[in-house]
Amino acid sequence: MSVTDQLKRWRRGRAAEKWIHVLHSGAKPHEPAGIMRTIIVILLSLSMTLPRALPALAQEFRKWEAKIAEYKQWLDSLGPKGVLFWVRLDARHRPHRLYLGEGFFRADARTQEQFVETYSSYLAGHPEKSMLIDLFDAATNNPVGEYGWGGFKLYSQSVRSSERARK
Repeated sequence: MSVTDQLKRWRRGRAAEKWIHVLHSGAKPHEPAGIMRTIIVILLSLSMTLPRALPALAQEFRKWEAKIAEYKQWLDSLGPKGVLFWVRLDARHRPHRLYLGEGFFRADARTQEQFVETYSSYLAGHPEKSMLIDLFDAATNNPVGEYGWGGFKLYSQSVRSSERARK
């Protein structure tokens, strides 16, 4: 064994002795040795609890995935080949631009809000999170509403109809 290997081994042994001393010492929490002992105990306890949480997270992911698939199926039925709630999505901009069809404007306010919230969760990829969306009329390409931090907001009917009259 070379001298450098012996020196490395000795240093590792000294470092291990220091850690053992910190763990077994009766140092107070405000002393450096006590702080190190507290940090070690916290890290060890976290490392023991982490593996138990991972299977639960996997189950949650499966639930979210199933819910998002359910959203996609419902949104596809309302899309361009369905009731025409929405015509297209422009994801090049942030927030996303969702172009709405005539089916959306014929629906009641509660159904409109449910549709936009569901579409936002679908875009976010998580049932409990939301994506910001700007709503546009597909016929005129004018903004008609938004969904964001303040929730669902549809601009007033007079603004939408005056913009349609101009074109």
